[in-house]
Amino acid sequence: MTTASRLGLGTVQWGMAYGVTNSSGMATPAAVSSMLTTARQAGITLLDTAWGYGDAERVLGEQGKLVNGFSVVTKTRSLKGMVLSHAEAAAVVRNAFNASLTRLGVSKVYGLLVHNADDLLGPMGDTLWALMQSFKSEGRVEKIGCSVYDPAQFFVLQQRYALDLVQLPYNIYDQRYVTSGMAARAKSSGVEVHVRSAFLQGILLGEPSKLPLHFAGVRAHHAALWAQYEALGLSPLQAALGFCLACPDIDKVLVGCERPEQLDGILQAAAVTVSSERLQRLGQFAVNDEAIINPLRWG
Repeated sequence: MTTASRLGLGTVQWGMAYGVTNSSGMATPAAVSSMLTTARQAGITLLDTAWGYGDAERVLGEQGKLVNGFSVVTKTRSLKGMVLSHAEAAAVVRNAFNASLTRLGVSKVYGLLVHNADDLLGPMGDTLWALMQSFKSEGRVEKIGCSVYDPAQFFVLQQRYALDLVQLPYNIYDQRYVTSGMAARAKSSGVEVHVRSAFLQGILLGEPSKLPLHFAGVRAHHAALWAQYEALGLSPLQAALGFCLACPDIDKVLVGCERPEQLDGILQAAAVTVSSERLQRLGQFAVNDEAIINPLRWG
């Protein structure tokens, strides 16, 4: 297996201007075409999208044959804030999934994740899971699961549902996937794991002096991390990506790009061989403050 084959392309920037460090906005159709071509040539086989990623699904569908051969993971429409009966909730999710397939121009996808874990943890959970199982039995999706923000959600969900696939954050600052014991549990249970936020929306790649104001409290910590990058002889991109790829209990590391040159840089960084012993030195930089590691708390 090549290193690139462990990468997946996140597509949120293809459907909206996303990311606290994103200065160029949404990717253009020409940029998307270029990135899909580069990804295919490099051996990347997975695309991660969602009903809630603005125009991302439509943009992918318009790429036509360029998307053929990629495994696509999409996500359910969130039920947050809706007051619905079980039948109404099922109808909302079913209609949204049908719309996703139509926009993507496909009859089936590799994975379907519940986008908001609270939907599965709440009173509609069993109804939602039964619906997803029906999609699977109909051959419209191969693997079903959930996107979580906190490994604690995974442990609760796994007691209730037979998850095939799970997506969660993991990076130098947010190491909860490993430290919580979730990595070991997922591996022993045969759950496929995709991690997002490898660069923490670009924060891990930014110079300490240029951090957004929200991160002022960890500026000294971030400066120490940058010093460690230099001590290891690695660029921030090589270190942040290598840290994730060094974890054997990760099946796919999702990376988001709005410009082709960003993907080129990621592929070059992924091709650099770094010993796990060197990358282990980055483990000391974990941050346990959710106000820093959880983008939902950034306001």
